[in-house]
Amino acid sequence: MSNLNGRDILIAAQLATAFHSGQKYGDESYYAGHLLQCANYHNYFMTTYEIQFDDYYYAGVGSHNEFECENEYLISVCIFLHDILEDTECDSKVIERCFGLRALEIVNAVSDGEGKTRKERKEACYKKLAGDRSATYVKLIDRIANTASGKKNDMYRKEHPRFKEVLYREDHGFDMLWNKIEENLFKYK
Repeated sequence: MSNLNGRDILIAAQLATAFHSGQKYGDESYYAGHLLQCANYHNYFMTTYEIQFDDYYYAGVGSHNEFECENEYLISVCIFLHDILEDTECDSKVIERCFGLRALEIVNAVSDGEGKTRKERKEACYKKLAGDRSATYVKLIDRIANTASGKKNDMYRKEHPRFKEVLYREDHGFDMLWNKIEENLFKYK
């Protein structure tokens, strides 16, 4: 269990915004917009559905939700930090020092692995993600945000069968996330 709190979410958002400073998400908006989009999807899915992390129960009770477990803070921190190791010069020691080993494990798991091609980097990432429910949740929220505009969905449609083959587990309880990804992928076809 983590000892993170709401203040840590703000620190994570500020840290990610600082490290992603000047980066663009695609050709249009600043990277902070993508991070906020991920946070908004995370908030939506956590307040609309009942999702449990690490034996702590989080009840979705609409938009006036109260955090019912410390791990909710951990997941929120990781939502903001999900691309920081992959796309910036941030050192993993910063993540561990500020947010703990578990946060680093999740952020590392959702980051591309080593490889010369996108396919190799994604396969390395999938191996790190497999079986880690919290990291898979963060990756799915990122994929929902990535597919929301439809701009890169040809690429994501090609990757989707393997992505789902490796990461989908019925016992994770993330069918609503998978459904949203697939809705995004195929509405812009």
